[in-house]
Amino acid sequence: VSLAHPVRVTTAAAYELKARDLVAGVACIPWLDCAVPAGALRRIEELGGDTAVQVHPGQLAGELTSGRFAACFDWGTRWPWRWPVEVALKAALGFWAAAPLRGGPAPGLLSGLAHLLMLTFAGAFTYGVVTVGPYEHRYDDAALCAASLASVLIVLLRALGSGAQGLAFAMALGAGVLTLVPCALA
Repeated sequence: VSLAHPVRVTTAAAYELKARDLVAGVACIPWLDCAVPAGALRRIEELGGDTAVQVHPGQLAGELTSGRFAACFDWGTRWPWRWPVEVALKAALGFWAAAPLRGGPAPGLLSGLAHLLMLTFAGAFTYGVVTVGPYEHRYDDAALCAASLASVLIVLLRALGSGAQGLAFAMALGAGVLTLVPCALA
């Protein structure tokens, strides 16, 4: 792959300083910035304007690549906190879904507080997805937004319980349709 797709870079500026171990930036294509030892920049300038760097995109670090930030920026993720926040929300939703909220000394208060807390978490995550746009591509953002809205509807459906019979079917249908959106976008 690296032979078929070489990355071409151009040195934007060269610095001459007394320190040997300095690192300077090289302006490259929009999604890639390289770091080159400062002592090598003058030699790169002498050799010519363009230098072909033979690398695989997986070795690079940037908005559309993995490299050393692969755990944070896998699959075009722009926001490094998406994965830990999403996992924490899924764990909280799992605990909430498995919790027996009907029993105990104050079942109404505890149940209402747990439902309100989960509705707040799911709503805040959905709002964050809409405002931040954690992925590089809009289809990925749309899929995550639809899945987040489906989780909000499911939390709301459990919170209302049997109190809203007519609304329950509409919310369940909406959650089902929103769950299919990521499949349709794939």
